[in-house]
Order: sequence, then structure tokens, then C-alpha cells
Amino acid sequence: MLLASISLTLIIIIVIPIAVIFSSRHRSFDPSRAPVVDSTVGEPLRSSGCGESIPSWLEVGNSTWRNIVTFGENRKYLVYLPSGYNISSPCPIMFNYHGHGGNAEDQENITQLSREGSGRNPGDWVVVFPQGLDLSWQGAPYSTGADDVAFTSNILDELSSALCIDLNRVYAAGMSNGGGMSTVLACDSEFSTKLAAIAPISAAFYPGVFTDCQTDRVVPIYDIHGTADTIINYFGNGDAYLSIHQVYEDWAGRQQCDDNLPA
Repeated sequence: MLLASISLTLIIIIVIPIAVIFSSRHRSFDPSRAPVVDSTVGEPLRSSGCGESIPSWLEVGNSTWRNIVTFGENRKYLVYLPSGYNISSPCPIMFNYHGHGGNAEDQENITQLSREGSGRNPGDWVVVFPQGLDLSWQGAPYSTGADDVAFTSNILDELSSALCIDLNRVYAAGMSNGGGMSTVLACDSEFSTKLAAIAPISAAFYPGVFTDCQTDRVVPIYDIHGTADTIINYFGNGDAYLSIHQVYEDWAGRQQCDDNLPA
């Protein structure tokens, strides 16, 4: 999801008292309610792909499946190259993760981030929809144990060498288990240094992600979660996953924000 203001210094908490925002698990999504990014964050950090010809396996204005091997495992991702892509102009990149049981194509259709006419993509964002093994992501108790941080890092390395990417504008977002995956990236000691911000949507925040958070850098977060969500309860589920307020308090504490968080 593209962010309305990505250069955040504090946690922005949006509580929407409806059951759903969007989902690969049959929750409806109203694109008109989604924030749109202002794609200006500091000076661009040009990737090595700037000035290089567009690879033959990519097509401007379309999405393409790409296979990649991570730790001997065959993986794949769907990548959208925007119509406004310019080989000399560094563009932002977003990783957008599907929910448990969903897939990359579902996530592309739900978010509409490859439909520039929808207003979700201003025409210069590269958007990556990775495909989870067994349709799940690292950090969840039902995940396959695959290293999805390494998978994401491999994708970023491949695309930043093939395309002109602004490495100061690398973002991660996702739905449900996919939203939790964006937090896994933000808690990784190495990958967190590459992230400008994350945007989990109706995310499942599993305890291990926070107790094992390996970074001192607190990545800016834009979180959306409905208080009436019956799939991933806003108020948590015992030891299964954290309440959203617990997550806010933890993130705010590590960000050294004040205590004036909404209840």
C-alpha cells in the first residue's frame, strides 16, 4: 500500500472501526480509502542498475513472473514495472506480501498497485509481489521455515542491479500474515537498515517477531487494523498473537515516543 507520508519519525496509528480493509481471504477492499504516497524521501540513493537497459524479461507497464533460487529453494515473485519507469531516474520499490492462503496474483489484484488508473500507483513505483512457500511467511507458527528475509533480499539485489532503484525508498507492506512479514523484515538486523518504512494491514503479529527483534533501528510504521476484525482480532488472541495495542506500545517504546497513545 502506498503511503501518504512515508518519512515518519513517529508511529502513525490509524484505527478504522470496520471489520476489514483488504484481504486475500475474502475481506472487501475499498481503494478510495487507501492512503496514497508522497514519493519524496530525502536524496535518492541510486542503485547499480541506473543507466542499464531494461532486461528482456521485464516489460514497462506490465507485471512479470520471475524465478529465483534462495538457499537451493526455487522461489518466484511477480514484479510490476511502472509505465513511468526511466533508466536514469531512481524509483521507489515496494514489497507487498499476500496473506496466509493467498498468493501473489491475488495480492496484486486486491491492492491494485499495478493499476495506475486506480490512483494507487503514481506511475513510478516498482511493486514486487513475492510468492510464499505453502502460501505463508516467515514468523508465523504455520510457516515452512523458509528464510523469507533472504528471499526478499535476493529479490532486492536482483532488481536493484537490473533497474534504477532508489535504495533510500525501499518499502514493505502486506496483509495479515503478509503484514507480519513486513515486521519480520523490520526486525532483521541487516534488512531493517534497507527499509524506509513498513505498512502492515490487518497484520498478525506473532510474539517471536518482537521478542527476537534483532535491530536497534526502529523502522517507521504505518499500521491499519480494524477493531471489528474477526480473523486477526485487534485485541489479540492470548499467546497466539499480540494485541494491536501491545504492538503499538512496543514499537513506540523502542522509538522513544511519548506515552500518549490512543487506547
